[in-house]
Amino acid sequence: MAWSGSVEEKSVGTSLTTVDEIIVQQGAMRMQLEIKVGNDAGDNDLDQFELAYKAHADGDYIVLADTSTDYTTNIKWPLLMSTADLTTLGKGENALLTLEVKGIYAVRLRAAGSGNTHVSVYWQVR
Repeated sequence: MAWSGSVEEKSVGTSLTTVDEIIVQQGAMRMQLEIKVGNDAGDNDLDQFELAYKAHADGDYIVLADTSTDYTTNIKWPLLMSTADLTTLGKGENALLTLEVKGIYAVRLRAAGSGNTHVSVYWQVR
């Protein structure tokens, strides 16, 4: 079983804005995500990126990663891999994330830029 989805060119400002909330289907094991920062004239670098998850529909989100080291040297379960520091992802750049999602109900991605910018998310779950 595999499914995928995307959010393209979600506008974010200087405050954390939800880019996507992905409900994980029962039986899923891994999630791959590609995060892209817009490259248009008005786009800016990211200066915040928050990855959170919750175990149950009625539960609260638990922040997994929101600092530079969370994406580089201090990676912890359920985040398995990150190709870049998403808190400083530059205009026109992208990064890949891999999460173990067994037992997770949902994943939420929030971002903010040094100014207005666009963020796209492409994901696949297996």
